[in-house]
Amino acid sequence: LAAVLFQLEKYGEAKLLCEDSLEMNPEDAVALLNLGNCRLKLALIEDALILYARALKIRPDNADVLTNRGNALLELKMPEEALASHDQALAVKPDFAEALYNRGKVLLVLGRQEEALASLDRALAAKPDFADAHNNRGNVLLKLNRPEEALASYDRALGSKPDHAEALCNRGSALLEQDKLE
Repeated sequence: LAAVLFQLEKYGEAKLLCEDSLEMNPEDAVALLNLGNCRLKLALIEDALILYARALKIRPDNADVLTNRGNALLELKMPEEALASHDQALAVKPDFAEALYNRGKVLLVLGRQEEALASLDRALAAKPDFADAHNNRGNVLLKLNRPEEALASYDRALGSKPDHAEALCNRGSALLEQDKLE
């Protein structure tokens, strides 16, 4: 139920259920991960990191925990540490699309556009309909001054998720770069 509430973006309610679950079983790595994810969404980033650390003590090879820890570290403006965490997740699960996507986001923050593009391409090879990855791929291509390719990536994102607001906005930026004002 907590996972369903999380998907419905009811993070506070999901958090309470995860806390109840952990009262019954404090060593439940999945409940620790889920509670960490709720706290991350609620901007309780340091709390999320503590929960991820607890989960990793129980299951040090949990790729989901490792990549979510990377997301929390990026929120704390620690991109090098975030990259290392995503790389650890990929060492466990090499074709983990979410970790590849998150790694691409970190590389873009670090100004390493070509590596970001490669990571996003790997994410899309693993999960071709990953709208967020197509969108961020477009962002990288815009940074590389390749607006036509960026536009194609935004169109792919919208093909997977037609109501992707960020991709729609970014598509407008790509069209503007090409002087296609209409």
